[in-house]
Amino acid sequence: MNPIQSIRLKWQYRKPMQAALNAATECACCRTKKGWLRFVGWFTVHHIVPVHVDPGQACDPNNMVCLCRFCHWVIAHGRDWKQWDPKLLETIAALRRILAGRLMQK
Repeated sequence: MNPIQSIRLKWQYRKPMQAALNAATECACCRTKKGWLRFVGWFTVHHIVPVHVDPGQACDPNNMVCLCRFCHWVIAHGRDWKQWDPKLLETIAALRRILAGRLMQK
């Protein structure tokens, strides 16, 4: 993909990303409420399958998940922006079960 194609693609998926961000009320992982996080740029949209891996899924709402910045960095990328979790939704579900279990013990 040449640089011009890359720029065009970024503008194409900007609207679906904004729609996903507007529709979400909390982080899909830790369930932190969006609230002020959105205004300080700490509430983001993550592509489950990265755009560089499959540009065809860039605009697919089913390929987007809203995360707080912490979960985006730690859970989705494993503290390395060059990495990604191909089983992100399964990881999020497992973390939610663990957190729910810990809350029940208290």
